Amino acid sequence: MSADGGIGVSGSGVSVAHARRWFLEHVSCLALGGVLVVAARPVAAFQTMPEGDYSALVEKACGATADHARQLEQTRDRLDTTLTREQVQTALQALRCPVCGCPLVGDGD
Repeated sequence: MSADGGIGVSGSGVSVAHARRWFLEHVSCLALGGVLVVAARPVAAFQTMPEGDYSALVEKACGATADHARQLEQTRDRLDTTLTREQVQTALQALRCPVCGCPLVGDGD
């Protein structure tokens, strides 16, 4: 054993415990530095987009005007055979697009 109570590395005067502590401190500093570098970049999932970009994204995803109209017509055709006109209108008012979550019937529809 060495004078500081650790097991001496032959002739170096450095204990294994001290060498291990030095290694772990430096590895943890490197890991922390890597995390900070990654965290410093903006995360795409949390970036806001201008309103125009969002509507273009929705239009690409579900074709809000064309696809919403198609969904409404299909639903209306199915419901017209079993429900009254008022019941169909109420059901259509509650519909939301499964892609973008927008109501399929707007105020003017």
